[in-house]
Amino acid sequence: MKLLLAHRRTLKRKLMDIETEVRHSLKMFGLMAGQRVQRSSFADGGQALSATATA
Repeated sequence: MKLLLAHRRTLKRKLMDIETEVRHSLKMFGLMAGQRVQRSSFADGGQALSATATA
């Protein structure tokens, strides 16, 4: 059980790292994803940003 919890914690950290990298990449192109974006709305926010950038 401890092993599963450790792997879950590692996956959650990696997910947060990827979200941060995407946020920084968007920021380099002048698109701001906001200070605190919930994980459930992260994909929706990214789609909204891409829609406004292409419009």
